[in-house]
Amino acid sequence: MARNDRDPTLSGQEHGGGVFIAIKRHIHADLIPIDDCNLELVFVKIKGTVSDIIVGCVYMPPLTSYEEYHSLLTTLTHVNEKFINAKLLLVGDFNLPSSVPRADCDKSVHDGLALLECTQINSLCNYNNNLLDLCFSNVEASIDKALPFVSEDKYHPAFTVYLEFQPNLTPLSPATYSFKKADYHNLNTFYHQVNWIELYETDTVENKVKWFYSKLEEGISRYVPVHRKFVSTYPCWFSYELINKIKLKKSAHSQYKKMKNQQNYTRFSILRRDCKILSAEYYRNYVDKIENMVQTDTNAFWKFIKDKKHNNTDIPSSMSWINQSASTGQDISNLLVDRRQVADLTFFYKVANGQIDAPEILSSFEFAPSTLSLRHNRLLKTTKTHKNYVFREPHNRIANLVNSLHTDINFYGGTYQAFITNTKNKILPYR
Repeated sequence: MARNDRDPTLSGQEHGGGVFIAIKRHIHADLIPIDDCNLELVFVKIKGTVSDIIVGCVYMPPLTSYEEYHSLLTTLTHVNEKFINAKLLLVGDFNLPSSVPRADCDKSVHDGLALLECTQINSLCNYNNNLLDLCFSNVEASIDKALPFVSEDKYHPAFTVYLEFQPNLTPLSPATYSFKKADYHNLNTFYHQVNWIELYETDTVENKVKWFYSKLEEGISRYVPVHRKFVSTYPCWFSYELINKIKLKKSAHSQYKKMKNQQNYTRFSILRRDCKILSAEYYRNYVDKIENMVQTDTNAFWKFIKDKKHNNTDIPSSMSWINQSASTGQDISNLLVDRRQVADLTFFYKVANGQIDAPEILSSFEFAPSTLSLRHNRLLKTTKTHKNYVFREPHNRIANLVNSLHTDINFYGGTYQAFITNTKNKILPYR
């Protein structure tokens, strides 16, 4: 799922809001990061066999200004130029009837998307005979009414977009021989009965090797079973109990959609609640197990990453941050480390300068006395202890990071923007 939650500081709304796109697990999709944009929008790139498609979802609130629509078009143009060979599908609540000024905003949106070769294909008006929800695309598509998942808003009738798109096929796992289950008694008997004298009767070395391997393969194909690894669509931390409840939940939801009675909905709600509780519990236990294993086996972390990518969850095939991008496991990890270090230093800066009111956390950072014999004086003390690991580990991590950079970064005073710029300039070049 790709989502962009509403920022209450920008919208003035305290609850709700935001946009999201849900994609089936077997479809290869990556979130497209959008920088320096205050609009409620989200984009994903879906891999296709012929071409990729960019799917976007946007919400423009009532009384949106011309400048905000222009910002939307600028973002769309940037995405289109970045993925120039990809198709585009944009769906959202544009609220053009209440835009200010309406005529200019309406013309700007339609003309701007026309430059991207996109046409508006939704004609399903709402309760007031207005068209708030629009669908722009540069691929052949059609719109039809849909059964809503929840109670339908009369101002936003549910609809389905139909288009021809062939997603990337998930390759089948190759078949392998299961030597643990081989019939070694008959395999040995077979090799004993082979007339190996024929090997010496062949004329060339190439034919001798070919004959030898043909006999090996004949015996293996007869007495070693073939195994094809089953690739589960569920994350590796899901138990049989949870998988069974998920299947029951899907069945209950289908029954409710057909019958529309309270009894079926109650059963579906109970199963959905149980699934959420079990999923959170099993994932927490799995992460705890990996954290304990990491201390003795660093491969446990990479297995964790591999398992999450294998199950196509929230680990993408590529990541971007600021002006950096990564597409390999090691590069993605380094990018996450950079992001964590900037976040740690930002947190300390805000606590130290009172932007975050956390006196207990601030008092836990003890300043180290200046030592002339040390080449580099420490700014903060660190405590080595196995007690209260949950608190001490991030506490010491931040302190060590501050100590390594306090001569280059001013943590007290100055503007926040200057601090952020200086911090990124110091950390990112290390990669």
